Amino acid sequence: MRFIKRKIIVSVAAVAVAAFLGGYSYFRLTHFNQQVSINGLNVGGLTAKQALSKLKNYQVTQTIYLKGEVLEHHQRSSSGFSNQDLAKIKSLVKKQWTFLPSAKKKQFLVEPKTTGDKQTKSVQAELKSKLQQLNRKRTAPVDAQAVFSYGKVTITAPKAGNQYNVDRLLKQYEKQQYLPKVKLTVKYLQPLKASSSQVQTEKQKLLALKDRTVSYQVQETKYNLATKDLLKKGYLPRR
Repeated sequence: MRFIKRKIIVSVAAVAVAAFLGGYSYFRLTHFNQQVSINGLNVGGLTAKQALSKLKNYQVTQTIYLKGEVLEHHQRSSSGFSNQDLAKIKSLVKKQWTFLPSAKKKQFLVEPKTTGDKQTKSVQAELKSKLQQLNRKRTAPVDAQAVFSYGKVTITAPKAGNQYNVDRLLKQYEKQQYLPKVKLTVKYLQPLKASSSQVQTEKQKLLALKDRTVSYQVQETKYNLATKDLLKKGYLPRR
């Protein structure tokens, strides 16, 4: 009798443990860890559907920083997320899965399927305009240049400036455009160096021009005219 009771107790305990482990495993497989965020929004403890619902209702107030200082603020009318993004969110649940609860911070950046191009283009246009405005008060770089001067072809030294490289900064923004905080790393416009293919091509063209001669005849007299005798100083204009 005691044996039967013991067997029943063990069986019940085994069932209880199995049920607990099954429920625990299911919970771990379907919920985010506590310190997980998507596009800057914490989704810890939520299922994929719950996380998507939170993202869909997320009103993004975006701040753009340059050199650690606030450059612009933007209020997006929507986060751009829709039911079409559920598969992406589910894949992140699997990606961040750990058997035991984890307090490790994980940040995911997800581009919504419906990106809201009008909003994105509007912010990019404003950011571009702001950077161009700032550049008007900054010094432009000066490219190295091939120069013909009194029979010789030389290359002027480049000069650095401090104007922002707008295109590179906009590309940085594109990679962070769905985050509430966008941190841009300063990139400056760089002058063409003397070793650049463009400057070296200009040099070769001037060298070829320097040695060019033209023959012409006036009545019975023939004249030879050399470029170097006419052109004392100049350079090839750039378009």
